[in-house]
Amino acid sequence: MQVYRFEDEHSYLHKLQELVDSGVPTRRIHAFSPIPVPAAEQILREKPTFVRVFAIAGALAGMLAGFALCIYTVLRYPLIVGGKPVVAILPYVVIAFELTILLGSLATFAGFLLNARLPYIPRIFNPDEYGTHFTILVEEDR
Repeated sequence: MQVYRFEDEHSYLHKLQELVDSGVPTRRIHAFSPIPVPAAEQILREKPTFVRVFAIAGALAGMLAGFALCIYTVLRYPLIVGGKPVVAILPYVVIAFELTILLGSLATFAGFLLNARLPYIPRIFNPDEYGTHFTILVEEDR
């Protein structure tokens, strides 16, 4: 782990920008400062995650599974009542909706766990141990 300590904000921000420009992933950089530094937040801004892709994929899979389950069941064991159609989509919407919500939420949770790289706890950082210095910690590759 590399540790950089600075007395002033300008050199702190310059080193942060230098680290990001050199290709160090922002998830490996931990920045501590005695005062709020909005420019550091702008430098360390991460790209949007792919959790929303997991959510939509799970929701679509749930909807398709709901309709497929209902249609397969009624075609496998037909029960013709009063001349109504065997495959009527409207009653199946409830089951498809429930499976959409269920699989969408489970896929979102799985995407969150994959994106967060859990369960990995390299070290617990305490910001109080750096006092009044501007500090940058860079983790090693896993």
